[in-house]
Amino acid sequence: IVSTLYWVGVHNSREENAIYQNQIVTTSFIDIMDTIESDAHKLATDSDIIDYLNYVNEGNPAIVNVADPDFEIYSNYLIQAESVMNYQVDGLYDLVYLATETECSSGPDGCGITYNGQLSFADWELSQRPWYTAITGITSILTDPYTDGLTGEYVISYVEKVFDNATLIGYVGIDIKLTNLAIVLTDIQENKVQDDN
Repeated sequence: IVSTLYWVGVHNSREENAIYQNQIVTTSFIDIMDTIESDAHKLATDSDIIDYLNYVNEGNPAIVNVADPDFEIYSNYLIQAESVMNYQVDGLYDLVYLATETECSSGPDGCGITYNGQLSFADWELSQRPWYTAITGITSILTDPYTDGLTGEYVISYVEKVFDNATLIGYVGIDIKLTNLAIVLTDIQENKVQDDN
């Protein structure tokens, strides 16, 4: 009887520990997703982002020369996008970017512009982005995991539409590698368990 009671106690303790650790991961994941959504929304509603997308959509070059009188529009976009990328918590974000249906690079279908000003490659097609095909009828989306075309790694994307008044002018996206997400969640879990002991 004593050994049975001991086994039940150990089993219950393990089960309670597993439930507790699952709660930590779940809560942390929700907090991380809230932060990503907040960062994307700040960019999607930022006047510098809106100005830059309007500038590109008017047929102007996506990357502006320093001597160009409109360089400030480009520079302000970079400052906003880089601030999200550079000041993120835990190095979670793999990429912060804008996308527009206007062709502004050598690609056949739309254009992507990263936080550091890199344009999408010749084989990049907006209509082939998993988030683009799924965002119809909604203003934002967290994608299912998919293989990133550049790195070959599994990522998820949080994308929000950018509007100027009621007109859709583009998209703001944040990519997160699943390996980065797993590392951050594991670190949070381990630190929380250590703090509680």
